[in-house]
Amino acid sequence: MNRHAQLLTALASGAIFGIGLSLSGMLDPVRVRGFLDVAGDWDPSLAFVLGGAVAVAMAGMFVRRRLRNPAFGDAFHLPATVAAGSKLPRSAV
Repeated sequence: MNRHAQLLTALASGAIFGIGLSLSGMLDPVRVRGFLDVAGDWDPSLAFVLGGAVAVAMAGMFVRRRLRNPAFGDAFHLPATVAAGSKLPRSAV
């Protein structure tokens, strides 16, 4: 695999991600605080940004399932599937 192509792809992905954060308003601390303040003056606009991000990620996962190999790699590096045990709810508290 070409290392330069991999680095260029990572740079382009990061740039697109940063531009998306900027355009969506997620870099504005006042807007983020307004979204997190559910008991006060709640601003639900970032929920739509989050929903759009989840939709794009789901579409990417469906496309990945159909591919045998990634475009710039030898194989997909995915975590092993592990069932959530009873420790997970207790550790979240």
